[in-house]
Amino acid sequence: MGACDNTRDVDALAGLQPTNARQIAADCGVVECIDRVTMESAFKACVDACVERRVTGLSTECSSCYGDLAWCSRELCLTPCAGDSCTPLCLTCPGYDACTIALDACAGRTSIDCLDDT
Repeated sequence: MGACDNTRDVDALAGLQPTNARQIAADCGVVECIDRVTMESAFKACVDACVERRVTGLSTECSSCYGDLAWCSRELCLTPCAGDSCTPLCLTCPGYDACTIALDACAGRTSIDCLDDT
């Protein structure tokens, strides 16, 4: 079982539509945590707290998966994904696939953030 594979977190994430937690994590990284972008633990802690604050009902464990995503994608993909994490600019960003695979592994579920039927 992953960090987000429970009813509470699934409901919290589903309630975000049309935005999504990937976009919120990128936005947190660019807006609130950019001053910590070179310090892994401080940056991830900042994004974790920001995501948890902005996604009502999301657990600390689940929000940490999104902090990991922001850290993984910080060099090339954080800015393009902050505006909309479902645009081709974000989805085709070099290395972003590996970051979303890590997100899915941490969360314990496949992200449906960019599917039309969510």
